[in-house]
Amino acid sequence: PDPALSLEEFNERLARLAEADNVRGLVLVCQGVSAGFATIQNIRRSLERLKAAGKTVVVYTPYLDLRHYFLASVADRLIIPPSTQFDAYGLHSEITYLKNGLNRIGVGVEVVQISPYKASANPFVNEEMTPEEKEQFDWLLDDLYDQITQAMADGRSLPQTTVQELMNQVPLTAEAALAAGLVDDIAYQDELAYLLAEVPETDEADENGATEESTEPAEAIEPDSSPDERPKAVLIDWHRAERRL
Repeated sequence: PDPALSLEEFNERLARLAEADNVRGLVLVCQGVSAGFATIQNIRRSLERLKAAGKTVVVYTPYLDLRHYFLASVADRLIIPPSTQFDAYGLHSEITYLKNGLNRIGVGVEVVQISPYKASANPFVNEEMTPEEKEQFDWLLDDLYDQITQAMADGRSLPQTTVQELMNQVPLTAEAALAAGLVDDIAYQDELAYLLAEVPETDEADENGATEESTEPAEAIEPDSSPDERPKAVLIDWHRAERRL
């Protein structure tokens, strides 16, 4: 596999794509994100800038946990394989309290605390979370949860309350996520070029002469279609695309 990109390198590539006249958009295949929230937020904003430059952003990912969905929901089109589940659970925080363990090895900690809300030393002098400490963590998690769910709702053009209600129903199958508007298509990765191809409109006239257009979402490629006959988008990886920018 290619070496991991730094955040600076990734953002620089997006900036070059935004300025390129011969690029219509980006297909981001997201196979696993382990970065922190601040880094993911930075990448998401870079994708927003790419969209603002008139480029289409497509995200394909087999993962829909909270971390991946927060990033992927910025896309103009979000595609997942049939085996994916929407399992964007809420937030939680864990703290390890060391007082008893330190006592066993004869280590004591002395702390001068000027406020019950100054809790950085609490894990060394307490056995459990204080009410003030819990209040702080609840406030921080509630604020972060509000930011994340609002961003996901904006990306998917859904009410924030709807996104939060769907998160309370996890896990959801790929089909349920599609029906709820959380994703746009269900397909395997090797079908992306066909799924993203522009298909000429072939409206059929009914007996009254009116045109009829299908409103069914494109969930997957028909298995009996011939690959040679289907329209196919031109998808180029970065190493080949870089020479053309």
